[in-house]
Amino acid sequence: MIFGKKGDDAVLAKLAASPEPYRAIAERLHAIIRQTAPGWSPSSAGACRST
Repeated sequence: MIFGKKGDDAVLAKLAASPEPYRAIAERLHAIIRQTAPGWSPSSAGACRST
């Protein structure tokens, strides 16, 4: 499993609540990130912010 179930479910729930066309864009981006950066989790992605 790429993300912990709780984290991935939380992300998908937020995306499902988004209005179109943002929902489709965000769901596609989420899928791309899951495929290309399997070590990332919803919590670790926020830690990559620059100061």
